[in-house]
Amino acid sequence: MADTTKLTALLNKMPELDRGRVHGPKRSDAEPVYDEILAGGADNIAALVGMLKEVDNGEDWRVRYVLHCIMTYIGAKETPKRSMVADALASQLAADLPKPVKVFVLQQLQLIGTKQHVSAIGKLLTDEVTSAPAAAALTAIRDGASAELKRALPNANGRPKQDIQQAIKVIG
Repeated sequence: MADTTKLTALLNKMPELDRGRVHGPKRSDAEPVYDEILAGGADNIAALVGMLKEVDNGEDWRVRYVLHCIMTYIGAKETPKRSMVADALASQLAADLPKPVKVFVLQQLQLIGTKQHVSAIGKLLTDEVTSAPAAAALTAIRDGASAELKRALPNANGRPKQDIQQAIKVIG
């Protein structure tokens, strides 16, 4: 189990908001924070996801900022850290989390997800709230996504059905 007190201390190393905007830290200051979080493995990633608020009203901006920064930090190429983070995020899609939190997780998986995450993402395709970000993540992943989209299509109605159809057209 991750130590949320330690994670909060790491998050607090990020600069304060400047009139509602984040002016990111120097790379040399930020990377040690990301590395320390990553050293804690999947437990730290899951703990950060657990710190996200259902309503994105700005209270959890540091968590969202750092999670997204980690995606860009590790996302450039396939590495064990990237796989670990993507696996940890995908596992959170099955957790009892508010749908808006799952939307944020899907947005991050859109950046680093792979074929092995397609099934976990696909389970959210028929939901009114999560269908669009799930379809976007699958569109970005592509590999294995078409079959998952086609599997979900008969069970979808309304907006989710449109999201799935659009993704199928994009992927081809």
